[in-house]
Amino acid sequence: MALAKYGGGVIQLSGSIAGNTYARNRFGNYIRARTKPVNPRSARQSGARINIMWLAEQWRESPMNDARRLAWGTYAASVNWNNALGEATILTGFNHFIRSNAALARAGGSLIIDGPAAAGLPPGDPAFAVVANATTQ
Repeated sequence: MALAKYGGGVIQLSGSIAGNTYARNRFGNYIRARTKPVNPRSARQSGARINIMWLAEQWRESPMNDARRLAWGTYAASVNWNNALGEATILTGFNHFIRSNAALARAGGSLIIDGPAAAGLPPGDPAFAVVANATTQ
């Protein structure tokens, strides 16, 4: 399925239709023949799939309850996400629960069950800096 943005005709397409993939990069819009991706079934890929299935089970079972699901839904309604066309879309509470916990679970962190109380992302660290020189590279 492709996403289309209309104006004076079709302004932008993103996705695949009838064997063609429509996309955009820094040089503009382009079309290429769609290729079927391979499914390597690697250990890492299997681990990621198992992780997502485990998180989906956590969403449905205890200690998750309706109040916690509602908190995730409230958070999701206040956070915009950009789709392939750069347009703001709203994900579900389930999507944000999976997104927030997948990397934590993969890194061995503990599961975040309660939905975030603050809407949006926290402010960045203004003191963050990277220092490098040729000898440490």
